Order: sequence, then structure tokens, then C-alpha cells
Amino acid sequence: MSVNITLMREMNLNVLRNTLQRCKRASKPQLAELTGLSVVTINTLIKILLENGEVFEGSTIAATGGRPAAEYHFNENHRLALTIYMREVDGKDTAFISVDNLFGESVETEIKTLMNIQIDDFDKIVEFYLQKYPKISLLACGIPGREINGKLSIFDYRGLRGIAFTDHFKEQFHLPVIFENDVCAAVIGYCSNKKKFMDECVVGIYFPTNYPPGAGIFINGKIYKGRDGFAGEIKYLPIGIKWNEIGPTNFPLQETSQRMILAITSLYNPSKVILYGEAFSKGMEQEILRLCEQSINQAFLPELIINKNFNEDFARGIRQLALENLTENVKPIKK
Repeated sequence: MSVNITLMREMNLNVLRNTLQRCKRASKPQLAELTGLSVVTINTLIKILLENGEVFEGSTIAATGGRPAAEYHFNENHRLALTIYMREVDGKDTAFISVDNLFGESVETEIKTLMNIQIDDFDKIVEFYLQKYPKISLLACGIPGREINGKLSIFDYRGLRGIAFTDHFKEQFHLPVIFENDVCAAVIGYCSNKKKFMDECVVGIYFPTNYPPGAGIFINGKIYKGRDGFAGEIKYLPIGIKWNEIGPTNFPLQETSQRMILAITSLYNPSKVILYGEAFSKGMEQEILRLCEQSINQAFLPELIINKNFNEDFARGIRQLALENLTENVKPIKK
């Protein structure tokens, strides 16, 4: 019986948290109306959240025909997420660092160029921000690589290959850790910004300047990773290019894109394919589609989009993942 009561209280607390997070501030009568919980239950739960620092009491608001009602404010800085995502900028490996609150707002941001990247580079960043912001409760990393069987097996940064990246940070800093591939995070960011794609199949293909291409496959609201997290490693497609033997920029971009789109269309029949990369220019979509139409009926081809906003989509996607997990992974309050 006590287990059921505890579970019910936690469920009601989560309902109240989520409601306050959405509306940011409200009185007890307003919260009772919004949540469907009784005023007596709201009284009990608000007391718990106040003691835990998740809400604070603000100004009072006029109540018709009675005493002014106290207004309760959601404390958006009660829990913070540290996000670190890596991408190329002008051919240099660059870390974008952000401390975000529960409203998805940035408390602090920083951009750092990293050379000869090692795990210590990330350790120093995390240690610095944990000391500065003790409320950091989650670490989210977006990196051009794949974790397979718990280790970075496919990775652009040689100094990190073979490292149990996620486990390392969990053990070192005792925090939940979110790890996502850069292209997958960008596709999540693109689709979340356009809700209508949440029920569709959208594929993003990214051609970096100094590394082989990769893809993110978004199906019905989720990234498809395959059995081992290998899905999207399109550099292994048998299209006549050996990425380890030639420079990444030394290939016919339009013809390579055509071959990859044909392979992806045959396998996943996506509604959209997004091409990311500094080498693309506006107007290339029609030329690439024309090449595709030489091999497959136009009716089966996806809409093709050249998107120059890889960094925006990447940032949006990894920070959305961080916020979702920060909101969901709240430890039960012991009372």
C-alpha cells in the first residue's frame, strides 16, 4: 500500500512540475484547475517542491472576493544541463559548449578550438563547468562518431577511438550522459523545428570538409540506429569511393550525392533528404535530382533540400535531447 502511495505522489509531483514548467508561474487554485488535482493535494506537493528548491514563492495576485493568492514560480535553474558538441568551423575542430536551464535557455556559452583531441580535453571542460555550476545534473555530447558496444569504434578523432566515452563520464562525474552522433542530432533538430515531419522518414547527409560523410535516419519521431548503432555510416556504401585513400574533398560532389540518395531512397523511401556541407550551393538540388532521375522514377524520389544551417540544427537537436532527459530524469524525493 505504501509503495502505491509513494508512486502516486511521485506521479502527481511530475504532473505539477511539468505544469509549472510550461506555465512558469501560477497560484494554487490555477494549478489545481490546470492539473486536475485537488487544492489539498496541491498544498502538500507545493510544500515539497518549495523545500526542494524546485519552485519559489513570488508576488501575490488579486483574488476576486477574497485574500490575494500567492503565486508560485518554477525555478528553471534548479537543474542544469551541460552540452558539448563538436563540429568543423573553417576546417578546425571546434567545441561548442552550453549550460542550459529547464526552460531551454542558455545560462552560458563558449566556443573553443581543440587540437589533437584527447579525452582530457573533455574532462577539463566538464570539471570547469561543474565547479562553476553545481546544479549541472546531466551531460550531453554531440560528436562525429558512433559508440558500438560501448566504445567509440567509428570516430573522426583518432585520439578518442576505442574509448568507452559515455561510461568514462558516468564514472568520472557521476552524471547521466547523453551521447549522440552529430548528423543524427542535426536531423533531430531539423525535424523538431518542423513538427509535421515527426511522422515521416527524413534522412540527413553531412559532407564535412576534412572527414568522410555520414547520415542520420529519422523515422516516426526517432533516430534509427540499427543493431549496433552503425546505421548511417554511408562512407561504406559501395559507390566507388574509398574514403580512406583519397582526400575527403577530392570527389565529385553531385555524382556522389546522387549515388547516396539512390541507395537511401531504395532502402528507406524517405520523404525528404537534407544535404549539409559547406561545398553545396543553392541550385544544386535540381542538378542532383536530374542525375537521380536517370536511374529512378521521379515519383519515388524524396524532396531534396540543401541546408547551410548544419550548426543550428545540430545545436537545436543536442540541446533538445539534453532538455528532454533533464526533465525526465528527476530523482524521486525521499520524504
